[in-house]
Amino acid sequence: MRNLKKAFAVIIAISLIATFSVPAFATGSFIYSMQAATLNDLGLYKGVSMTTFDPDLGADVDRQTAIVLLLRLLGKEDIALAMTDTDANAALANATDRADIATMFKKQIAYAVKNGIYLGTSTTSLRLDPKGPCSGNMFAAFILRNIGYSQPVLTGACDALTAKGGLTAAQAAAFATKNMIRDDIIGMMFGALQAQNSTGKTIIANLEVVVCQNTQYGFSFSLPKSWKGYTVVTDKWDGVPLGGSETIETGPIINIRHPLWTSENPRQDIPIMVFTLTQWDSLQKEKFHINNGIPFGPSELSHNSRYVFALPARYNYAFPTGFGEVETILNSKSLHPTENFGN
Repeated sequence: MRNLKKAFAVIIAISLIATFSVPAFATGSFIYSMQAATLNDLGLYKGVSMTTFDPDLGADVDRQTAIVLLLRLLGKEDIALAMTDTDANAALANATDRADIATMFKKQIAYAVKNGIYLGTSTTSLRLDPKGPCSGNMFAAFILRNIGYSQPVLTGACDALTAKGGLTAAQAAAFATKNMIRDDIIGMMFGALQAQNSTGKTIIANLEVVVCQNTQYGFSFSLPKSWKGYTVVTDKWDGVPLGGSETIETGPIINIRHPLWTSENPRQDIPIMVFTLTQWDSLQKEKFHINNGIPFGPSELSHNSRYVFALPARYNYAFPTGFGEVETILNSKSLHPTENFGN
């Protein structure tokens, strides 16, 4: 296992929960509750409680909170908090309303001002209005400036972010002039992870991941940093002929297990079935089927020159804790086949 800076393929096949239409599992009047939970699982959104995850999706978001949430998402909050008081005071020296900034947000706002992310609301003086409402265009401008683009005005910022792959057109229209609540901010944050920065890389490409290496079968698997300390549990699959019950084929199932998994509170594993190329070909030709009582076969994740890696059918039918995060990770094509075999 090693930490790398590489494409955080996670998160995010935004094809999963982010077609950005209202998901069928949205709770109450909130659209992005699942995305909030996923970002929390990934350590990118904390919510408002120190003891349990409370996303508080209905709360209004002011400008200083929006800046803090964005810096946290992009992994820049620690850099901001490392500023000295002298540097923070210097960055805010010309802000006419600096006294309105919450003490706990002072360094994050100072970082945003110093780095041209937060330009203020006046053309004649540096007025930040930190407690004022944050519109979608304003948050989009914060994002764009954070990833290397000049966005001097707010008008059209949501459309500009859409052009970079960070929003859908429908989202841009819905968010542009709306004063954001946390549910909206989560939707924009989740989408922004796929936005391309000024060098052509997506935001997720710069986030730290944990990599599970398997040289027995030749693959690596990118995991979010919250999976550091994962374990691998090996099981097996059995194949029986159609209409028969005697096992004629077998192979391993490699389960990558979250570090918070316990027998009292099991979490969703990431299950990877391994087939030889011959076995997979026979399975496709219906010479055998997987003996699991499910009338559907596994779906291919990827393959190398020796093995096919597949996802068991209905692996998450019980919806255990973390199933949404695992589905997101799997949909992000985080499995990378290699030719690095240990034998």
